[in-house]
Amino acid sequence: MGFFDFLKSKDKKHKRKEELKELLKEKYTYFENVLNINNHVLSIMADLEEKFSGDYLFDMHYIKTNMDNISKGVFKMIQNLNILADNKYLQLEKNYKEITEKIEKYITSRVEIPITDFTLPIDSFGKDAVNIVGGKMAHLAELKNNIKLLTPDGFSITSYAFIKFIEYNKLQNEISKIIQDVDINKIEDLESCSKKIQTLIINSEVPEEITQSINSAYDSLCKRINKKCNVSVRSSAIHEDSDFSFAGQYSSFLNVQQDLIPQKYKEVI
Repeated sequence: MGFFDFLKSKDKKHKRKEELKELLKEKYTYFENVLNINNHVLSIMADLEEKFSGDYLFDMHYIKTNMDNISKGVFKMIQNLNILADNKYLQLEKNYKEITEKIEKYITSRVEIPITDFTLPIDSFGKDAVNIVGGKMAHLAELKNNIKLLTPDGFSITSYAFIKFIEYNKLQNEISKIIQDVDINKIEDLESCSKKIQTLIINSEVPEEITQSINSAYDSLCKRINKKCNVSVRSSAIHEDSDFSFAGQYSSFLNVQQDLIPQKYKEVI
């Protein structure tokens, strides 16, 4: 081996040594990431467990935010593990996706609201229409139509009408933004949040098609009882009068004239 060959060989060894050093640093960085993310995820899980086992107040926003942070953390750990182990844990990504979809479906599950008319007369439904007209109206209809007890006549502004009202005025995102900034442990925050949302709804417009449906239902009611009448505008939440009790939480309005029904409907919402 000549002198220059020796230098070249030495240079290659040095270069290789530096490459291995950089590779080790890179691997260590990914390993460190796994440990740090794991600790972060465990701390979130510990906080969740503490909240669930104690007398803490928390809401779905708290749960969803923390579940999202856990999910992102676990996915980053899987990515870092695969880089460390030359993609030996690709199956974990598939498992992660399946588990995440199940959790997402569970925590975001909502009551299915069927597409219906915006208003329905009380004699057209029964106790099985809870998702359409709410618990109170469904039970009232059952008493009137099937048990045949003396029950006031009337009509329901449906759950589907509520969905269309919210969509028409693009209220969901605005309401979500207001709720996100609330400290639910502070009564003053809850009151302020509530007033903001109430004002948002009161200042919104009832879509013309819903107003027309209300007027049509009112006219039909007057024909059935053979006279013009004032009405009671009351809440009928989907879970009301079931395992949950909302007694006194929602507004009720008596002796409401026809032209004021849409406004009082907003106030009930």
